[in-house]
Amino acid sequence: MKTITATKIEVLRFIGVNQVVQAGDLANEFGYTLGTARNKIYRLQKVKLIEKVGIRVGTYCLTNEAIRRLEHHGQR
Repeated sequence: MKTITATKIEVLRFIGVNQVVQAGDLANEFGYTLGTARNKIYRLQKVKLIEKVGIRVGTYCLTNEAIRRLEHHGQR
């Protein structure tokens, strides 16, 4: 389990590896509370780095912009 101070790139990399995530997935991986994980998802969605996916309610995936950023950082 990682610390609560995960960088945006670490969170995006985790989402990219898993392809789709829910708040609970972030909470489990990074040691966040569920509320903190939801807040992280909200902030990433607000800056258009993740988007909702129709698979399950509250499920998100990376946007093309997030994929571009990961590639720029050599993370994908």
